[in-house]
Amino acid sequence: MSIIKPILLASLLAPGLCLAEASNFNYVEIDYLQQKIDILGGDVDFNGFELSGSYEVNDEVFVSARYADVSLDEDVPGLKADVDGYALGVGYIFGSNSTATVFGELSYVDQSAKASDGLTGTSAKADADGISAGFGVRMNTSERTELNFGLSYVDFDEGGASLGYVEFVFEFVEDFSGTLNFASSEGDTSAGFGVRYSY
Repeated sequence: MSIIKPILLASLLAPGLCLAEASNFNYVEIDYLQQKIDILGGDVDFNGFELSGSYEVNDEVFVSARYADVSLDEDVPGLKADVDGYALGVGYIFGSNSTATVFGELSYVDQSAKASDGLTGTSAKADADGISAGFGVRMNTSERTELNFGLSYVDFDEGGASLGYVEFVFEFVEDFSGTLNFASSEGDTSAGFGVRYSY
């Protein structure tokens, strides 16, 4: 099993989201991620961060960029593992009203993983790139809150995988929001929280 698994950079595969009035996809955001990954039959913990942003070109099209970095969060003597990656995408807003917005996004995804064992002196590195396609729905649950959910599929050279996610967004002051997110892919999970600035 490859150490590069879609859930390790789950946020790179989730279509861009943003609070505020319908069809506003202008934002920058930073999130802390905590992930539990099944590797060789055992659950392994990773944590790290993700930086993302989106810019609305017009009422129907937006572009996005994301970078994520997660590391092994296990107390294993000598063992280190890091995974990082980025995604560049373009999205299309299929429809929007005061209640909900439906959109899709197509992204190029690039990931790399490094692992080393300080006790044995061994190390390994893996790289993968591919295309991610996804769609999402933003639902306004109140004047200051949103519930977002969606599905995406990433196709790497070594195979593909699907990922589902849900996110809750709360605007605590004008243009600034807090986020809670959860994603799952083939039994692996990712949970996080962050802060977003909408412009």
